[in-house]
Amino acid sequence: MPIEKLRGWPLDVAISVAVGIGAVSEVFTNHLISPRTAALPCELFTATALVARRRYPLATVVAVSVSGAAEAIGGVAIDQPWVPLAAMMIATYTLVSRARVDRAVIGLLCTALAFAVQVIDQHKGFGNFAFGAAFVLPIFLVARAMRRREDQAEQEARQSEQLAIAAVEAERRRIARELHDVVSHGLGVMVLQAGAAQSVADRDPAKTRELLESIRLTGLEAVNELGTLLALVRAEPSDELVPAPRLTDLEPLVERMREAGLLVDLDLDISNLHRPLPAPLELSAYRIVQEGLTNALKYAAGSTVRVVVSCNEHSLDIDVTDSGRRGAPARGGNRQGLVGVTERVAVFGGRVHAGPVGEGWALRASLPLPS
Repeated sequence: MPIEKLRGWPLDVAISVAVGIGAVSEVFTNHLISPRTAALPCELFTATALVARRRYPLATVVAVSVSGAAEAIGGVAIDQPWVPLAAMMIATYTLVSRARVDRAVIGLLCTALAFAVQVIDQHKGFGNFAFGAAFVLPIFLVARAMRRREDQAEQEARQSEQLAIAAVEAERRRIARELHDVVSHGLGVMVLQAGAAQSVADRDPAKTRELLESIRLTGLEAVNELGTLLALVRAEPSDELVPAPRLTDLEPLVERMREAGLLVDLDLDISNLHRPLPAPLELSAYRIVQEGLTNALKYAAGSTVRVVVSCNEHSLDIDVTDSGRRGAPARGGNRQGLVGVTERVAVFGGRVHAGPVGEGWALRASLPLPS
């Protein structure tokens, strides 16, 4: 038997023993409870049935109801013993607080039927029925109210757990996007610059040194960004954290791409913006431009890329379009970058489109501005 089903048994046994002692006591001290040969077995059976009240709550209510009816049919006056009524209240509370509402209603009907049998068998009036109901019905209502509160608390706990899981998943995706953007961009630029340096190493040492220095600076920037990201993940505050990139960092980004051999024309026009942009929105805009430039560098090196970042009253619009080049490999790869862009835009409820334009490729996004 599972351990969790045994946890309440010591209490159940104690209640059963207490009710059994009460049964013996009232049967032998109350001379109006007669015949004892009918009262004592029924009440001891009632007490014993309470041991199973947690595991079989409905069966316990039925057993207690049948025992009470049998005691009345055996000739014991229904208005004398208190043990059957007390046991019924305990069994009813357990059933209603632990079982589904349909089973609780079945238990209540069994109790009402047992009361009716006792009243009819002993030719009592409705007052005796109402007397028993006055004890059991409030127990039913109180237990039902407590069950509703418990159900509501469990539902709120489940919702909180689901929200926590969703938050963890969202954070995991965010970190994955950041890692992809930092690593993909940094390594992509460094590989292309290394190739360029290799091609001119023999005939132009000065250019080679310039490319190698650019590789070093690109690597340092990537390392710094990764360090910042990992420190945030580990929740380790540091005075050396590099601030998250913003729109003002697009100029240095574009300059590095030019050094890597990409002809980039940047048009950054946010002069009509009358309030600061949220840092997460600026970071997403920066990463979208970075992704567009990295893809152009991979698939259209040597082409001309036009980057337009503008804003109006309602949105920040981004357009990264390259002219393409002959013989360039098909755009594709694992598409993780585009997935990351789509997720970034979805966070703000914006729109994104990526696809061929003439011989080139365009990445366009629109991020709604907060009202």
